[in-house]
Amino acid sequence: MKLNLTRNIRPRAALAVVVLVLLASVVAGRERPDHTQVAEPVRQADLSAIAAPAADLDLDRLQRPNKEETVPDLFAPPVPSAPPATAAQPAAPSIPPLPFRYLAKVVDGRTTQVFVAQGDEPHAIHKGETIDGLYKVERVTESAVTFKHLPSGTRQTLPISALN
Repeated sequence: MKLNLTRNIRPRAALAVVVLVLLASVVAGRERPDHTQVAEPVRQADLSAIAAPAADLDLDRLQRPNKEETVPDLFAPPVPSAPPATAAQPAAPSIPPLPFRYLAKVVDGRTTQVFVAQGDEPHAIHKGETIDGLYKVERVTESAVTFKHLPSGTRQTLPISALN
């Protein structure tokens, strides 16, 4: 028997196609289930062993109890947690910010006089002066004035501009 092909096919190419077809049929044959094994019939005794635990099952225990819980708001801002309870400690007196703002300074020989404003009220200050009974001027230098807050005893510094 002779095949009449209108195209010339190389023998190697034909052989490669035949090998691929045979390989595909072997792989496809393995995917089919094996019908040689026969399932054993289920006996009545086996069914009773399976059904027995179902009779002991308490279905009421599988249900969740109805709890009226509120669902948390996922978009609410976080609530700050309370600090842990410790022994009562006396609160340290709060130190107010320095109420003075630098205006100018005058250097006359060895003495430096600084002009500051407290709100709208100007003050000409020098070392040792007490302002409103709350602040004492402890030190005046070319770069800063040091105040002592009398109720708390803390020192605060007001920087002075070097351009004057």
